Amino acid sequence: LTKELNKHIILCGFGRNGQNIAKLLQDEDIPYIAIDNDHELALNCQAAKFPIIYGDASQYDMLVACKVEKATAVVITFEEMTAIEKILPQIRSHFKRLPIFVRAHDDASLEEFLKLGATEVIPGSLETSLTLASHLLLAAGISAKRVLVTMNKIRKTRYHLLREVIPGDQI
Repeated sequence: LTKELNKHIILCGFGRNGQNIAKLLQDEDIPYIAIDNDHELALNCQAAKFPIIYGDASQYDMLVACKVEKATAVVITFEEMTAIEKILPQIRSHFKRLPIFVRAHDDASLEEFLKLGATEVIPGSLETSLTLASHLLLAAGISAKRVLVTMNKIRKTRYHLLREVIPGDQI
């Protein structure tokens, strides 16, 4: 399963987000391997011929088994903060230049994950806001180019413009 891996992506977590990323990687003929700690999910995905290993992505031996030294990047899609907090430093301490992309539920842990070594942190709640706003702006007649420039500007400042929210009792 891992013998031929080179210039591949390691997906830490193979739930809905990991599987969606895998589909896009497959469409582009980009090799990947997934690690997930859900035994039943791993068995079902293996039976469906997905390249997945059951295990703990925070364990150095598991990363080595996935040829992390030959990987192009790592994506962490786990929702649990504690899992991310264990995986990030493990990878970063051994592989200083390897890009690590982290899915975060919201922006509350964005700065912490960056300090732990994430290359990029993608907060789901903020990306949902950007996607909705993009569709709305396009529907309102704003050019696709202008919408793209605006969204990229927000992402480059690590969502700073979206993080200035007035708190209420629903937050």
